[in-house]
Amino acid sequence: MIDDTQEVINKIHNSETSVEDILALLSDQRGIVRANVLFELPNREVSNNDVVVAALNEAATNRFSSFKLMGNVTQKKFAIATLSWIGEQAMYSEMLGLCDQVEVEDIKNLVTQGPVSI
Repeated sequence: MIDDTQEVINKIHNSETSVEDILALLSDQRGIVRANVLFELPNREVSNNDVVVAALNEAATNRFSSFKLMGNVTQKKFAIATLSWIGEQAMYSEMLGLCDQVEVEDIKNLVTQGPVSI
């Protein structure tokens, strides 16, 4: 594991890093690292990728899911919005159905704003 947080973030956004490598970082202890994985995924060719969908489902439901990445945006909300941004509409709708009304509104607002640009 890479210890330097900025080095990890740089590797996430480096186009030479595989999707599989950055997905492994969704379980990193550092919230900023997990957030950067979610920021990067919409920039990658990941549509129709069951591994990515499974990783995003895990990120939306794991022990880190309530971690606030920015403002009131939790990892759960951002992971579900990412499903929409990468074109996985069926899974996006399914996951949205598991959310309360406030979460649904927040997620739909995120989707409308589009992915984070870095």
